[in-house]
Amino acid sequence: IDKVKVKWTNDIDTDSVLLDRGTTTYSIDNLGNSTYKIIVSSLDKDSNESLENAIYSRPYTNQHEEVVSFSRVVAKQYFLDNNLIMLFSGWQNGLETANLKYTKKDGSEGNFELNEDIASKPIYVLPDEIDPSKPVTLYRTGHIGSCKDLIEFDPYELSKEPTYTSDFKEFLKTKYGTDGKIINSTGNVSDNWAKNLQTLELDVDINSLEDLFNMPNLKKLVVGKNTYLTEAGANDTARGQYKIFDPTISNKVLEIMHQHTGLVVERYNKHYQELSKESFIKDMGAAHLPTIDCYDISKASIKCNIADQDGYNSHPEYLIDSKASTCWKPFSTSSQQTYILTIDLGKEVEASGIKVVQKSFSESDQDNDIAPQKMSIKIADKSGGLNDATYVEENTLGTSTGQTILLPFSNGKQKVRYIQVGIPSQYYFGTFDVTLAEIGIYK
Repeated sequence: IDKVKVKWTNDIDTDSVLLDRGTTTYSIDNLGNSTYKIIVSSLDKDSNESLENAIYSRPYTNQHEEVVSFSRVVAKQYFLDNNLIMLFSGWQNGLETANLKYTKKDGSEGNFELNEDIASKPIYVLPDEIDPSKPVTLYRTGHIGSCKDLIEFDPYELSKEPTYTSDFKEFLKTKYGTDGKIINSTGNVSDNWAKNLQTLELDVDINSLEDLFNMPNLKKLVVGKNTYLTEAGANDTARGQYKIFDPTISNKVLEIMHQHTGLVVERYNKHYQELSKESFIKDMGAAHLPTIDCYDISKASIKCNIADQDGYNSHPEYLIDSKASTCWKPFSTSSQQTYILTIDLGKEVEASGIKVVQKSFSESDQDNDIAPQKMSIKIADKSGGLNDATYVEENTLGTSTGQTILLPFSNGKQKVRYIQVGIPSQYYFGTFDVTLAEIGIYK
């Protein structure tokens, strides 16, 4: 043997090298992101080639999916004034080092070493104050798979683009619409709105409160002020109390926001019981229904698209009699139905919204599960052309006993003659049922 020949090909490019006899290692550099056939053979002095020995291998390039998907450690980041707040994805096996480089508030260079202990925390505030106008870059090294080399991953610049959770964006769309003043149809939240907001009202179950980090001037978080419950409803943990599903992160968010913006929380009824007891969380008692002037629509006509069975009366007229003690209840069915109820007021009125009242269930009444959870609402003037009354096609209703729900019209005060509501039935012990106490319209 005079030479050792190493050849590599990926069916597009082919290259080779001749090595001195006795060479045991060789590094092939600058390979592409594909699988290569690597062939080793030997040559004698007359260039006669031996039988080939081939293996297939794929290099770990920066485009390799294992390299691309390797943990960036920082799952989310928020820039609150001069503070960098991080949520982590954990410390992946094989990760050796991770550090952040940035510019401090005073203009000097900063470097911070992350470690497994820090990455196990739910939220971490970088000790140094930073200049948020300058890049914050993450550097990592680590091992992947069977590769023995220490890989130096491409630097990753943390995005300054504000991020919002999907459930918070859905809440904004429902409450404010998607005209772009606060949020648009693609889910982009207005920076101007977020940066200038001082009071936020939340009436919704939510995964966490981390979205508050995008609101550097937020002074007050008001919870449950617009949810009108009976005393029994407020004590119903399943139906009458909004939930936070990640209280660990949410408690830390409130602590940080209180320190940096002076945030206080006003909590009505018994919502968000998962939060810690803190001096800046004030319990406000019951949320009181505002004074509204409802029209008397007891003389209006009301029709349902699904007729009652012979001998049964669901009493749709009870929905418009202004009596919460009476209720409409269609006959049980074997499949889900959507009941379309059309109310003709007989004349146009100027109105601002719809009032809905759930049936009051006694403690021994097991029918609470048939209270409707959703309702579509369309309105029309005397022309009869129906349009969605609110920002969403389907409104979510609270289902606690006797709960009152106010649904303001998306376009403010409207001329209304016709109201059409769609109410889906609920699955209940093998059948589908639904019941509702009241539908009203207020000035």
